[in-house]
Parts: sequence; C-alpha cells; structure tokens
Amino acid sequence: MLYITHVVAKFYSEERLYAEVADHPDWDGWMVAERGGVLLGAGGGGLTSPETWAIFVLYLDPVFRRQGAGTALVGEMTRHTAFL
Repeated sequence: MLYITHVVAKFYSEERLYAEVADHPDWDGWMVAERGGVLLGAGGGGLTSPETWAIFVLYLDPVFRRQGAGTALVGEMTRHTAFL
C-alpha cells in the first residue's frame, strides 16, 4: 500500500471526518470553497488566545491546484476573524 493511501485511510475515514465537522468549542467551524457544487477545498480554525486566531487545517483538492481556492479560503477565514 502506498504511504499516502495508508494516511488517507487512517486519518480521513468517513467516521473521522464526521467527528471533525461536529461542533468543537475551540473551533469557529469550517469554511469550504466550491464551484458548481464541486468541493475544491476546506479550512478551519479558531482562537488560540484572546488576540490570536489561527488556521488549524487547510485542505485542497490537488486537481484544482493554482486556481485560487486556497487563497479564497485564507481570505475568507481572515475576514471572518475581524468579526470575532
């Protein structure tokens, strides 16, 4: 089994993904980038101190690499923190 296949099977099972998107008190939730109903990527973060917000995860489909989805997600997460 290729290493990446092993990692995906271990850390990105359906059960784990459902647990990840559930409410967490330290997270402000997930943001997704999609185009025409196709998921391009997702990211999430939360406060790490009263004055600091951090991106905890940023996932992008490599098929859509260099098409602006990552930049859009980081931009939206950054704008979101202005309201916290």
